[in-house]
Amino acid sequence: MANAINNNMFLVNAPAGSGKTTFIKDKINEIVSNDKDCKILCITYTNRAADELISKINSKNVKISTIHSFVSEFFKIYFSNKDIIELYFETYKGDILDRINNISNDERNEIANQKYKEEHEGNLSFEYLKNNTKSISYNELPFNSLYYGGLSHDALLSFAEILLDKYPIIKKRLSSLYKYIFIDEYQDTSANILRFFYNAVKDSQTTLFLCGDKMQQIYKNYDGTFENELSTFNNSDFLLRTNYRSSQSIVTVLNNIYNDPSFVQEVSNIQKQGNKPQIYIAEDVNSTLNAIEDITPKILKLFIYNKDRFEKIGAKNLYEKVSDMEKYSFGSKNSPVDVLLTNDIDNPDPLFRLLFEINDFLKKYKLKQYGLLVQKINNKKSKIYNKELLKINKHEDKKNFQNLIEGIYSKYNEDILIIDFLKFLNDKQFLLNSVTENYFEGSEENEYLTVLEQSIEEFRKLCEYIENPKISTQHGVKGEGHDEVVFIAEDSTRNPYVRMYDFFELLAKNEVRYNEFEKFYYEYVKDIRNFEYLNNIKLSELKKDTYNQYVNSLNELLQSLNQKYNNNVYYNFFFSDAYASYLSRPGVTKFNNAVKINNIFGTLIAYKLFYVGCSRAKEILKVIVERSKIDSFYNEFKTKMQQLGFDIIE
Repeated sequence: MANAINNNMFLVNAPAGSGKTTFIKDKINEIVSNDKDCKILCITYTNRAADELISKINSKNVKISTIHSFVSEFFKIYFSNKDIIELYFETYKGDILDRINNISNDERNEIANQKYKEEHEGNLSFEYLKNNTKSISYNELPFNSLYYGGLSHDALLSFAEILLDKYPIIKKRLSSLYKYIFIDEYQDTSANILRFFYNAVKDSQTTLFLCGDKMQQIYKNYDGTFENELSTFNNSDFLLRTNYRSSQSIVTVLNNIYNDPSFVQEVSNIQKQGNKPQIYIAEDVNSTLNAIEDITPKILKLFIYNKDRFEKIGAKNLYEKVSDMEKYSFGSKNSPVDVLLTNDIDNPDPLFRLLFEINDFLKKYKLKQYGLLVQKINNKKSKIYNKELLKINKHEDKKNFQNLIEGIYSKYNEDILIIDFLKFLNDKQFLLNSVTENYFEGSEENEYLTVLEQSIEEFRKLCEYIENPKISTQHGVKGEGHDEVVFIAEDSTRNPYVRMYDFFELLAKNEVRYNEFEKFYYEYVKDIRNFEYLNNIKLSELKKDTYNQYVNSLNELLQSLNQKYNNNVYYNFFFSDAYASYLSRPGVTKFNNAVKINNIFGTLIAYKLFYVGCSRAKEILKVIVERSKIDSFYNEFKTKMQQLGFDIIE
């Protein structure tokens, strides 16, 4: 039986280039023009997206914010309540006790425990922590500050959902505050957060809009557990059918890749037919790429690996050293790419925020925008520059100031290390001491040491690249459009895990539809997770002894999966041969191959990356495919790509 449609919840599917931001802006402005007192909340994925909307919407009754900023502010009034603090310690009791007892035998835990005892007269126990915590808070870090009531990026959102479940009255406060709620990029929003808003708005007078496109879901924030609720949204009243970015020939390819009549796009009247997209089947990928660059030197190159990307930029060492920092490791809220390519106040790292600020300062100096330089230094909110520099009482002071900035500009363009450049700024008293002092510490705990020992030239090349990007990753260009794009088809066993050539084989041999593929993935994962929960086992960690212990249950699982999905093209593609191989000679390795979720996930990600990468092209789209990796399905591949709308170049 189909779920009933909620008449106050709308799903706005926005395929690539369909003007999603414009829709949100126009819809909010329309609501405001009809009801000036109407309170509206708009949640965006990044501060930059929030700033873009703020610049286009002029109403004090519209709150535009990132999810973390909003949740932190909304729940702040509850965080000093003794019942909420009690709930915090109830929720994280196990983690806190593990940390106190250092179950993981981690030296860092031991150091943290000793430090806490020194600060609290030797006291460190669960009861002591609970009795001495007067408030909890959002610590803006990728990990909880368990002893201090600090909620990490992820914990802030999950704890918010726990609060809502325990205190339903909070939901009424949200729906009474706002008459309309918009969530941008819903596909990259965690199921916890979507459920948070869904439960708050359900059976209320508030209207909820989810805007985005599942095909452009590249991040792993969403786990598919909101699908049942999502099916109750009205998805037919607001259809964004026009592609304002790409030419007709590229839009035709995109429609064929999406392969869903519900999301077929048309081109705007101003767009031309354009060049027909091309698939290059290459014996040598690098030679083919070089030949393409010779013909179209401005073409945007899309690689799978960030390492390749930053090596091409000329900032390989900086990328590697930032990647080695624990706070930007895999699974953290912020990645090395966020640090290296965010050249404004949204940058999550204080060192790179500083370096980008100085680069902007020197760029304005080069352009002779002296008035803006004075404004930067004199800004009351700025805690970077030494304002004493602006005490200009006579002509000589002005000349000294100009000589100082010229000297800094010259030093910045020398072949020196980042640490030496910062020391130069410190010696010249250009910056406040508090800005740089932490970077000069020689302690082994200073994660910035290896970053600071890199050449300032690599940072300059980052800045030049940001000004004129010609290289990116396939998962790093969502939302952007470029006249000319070349997509280099690659597999990846690292993050992101991508099986591009498995996707090409699946596509070549079957009629593939994204919604069907995604539905199979979520349902299959649910089956595996349910089995793991019921049997208290993790299949991805299955070893020979555990396999022998559970062999009967494992065999029943394989049999039930095969029966359930026997006629499913996706299951058969991934597992039919592996299942037959297991039956012929059972064993732990063959069992693992017959249930491996990662194979499906990597192929699904490849599907999305192929679509997203192709959708960036406005006029010229080229795809390079390695010949040796399609040999086993060569003819089917050529036929399918021609059907999609590509010309084949060999």
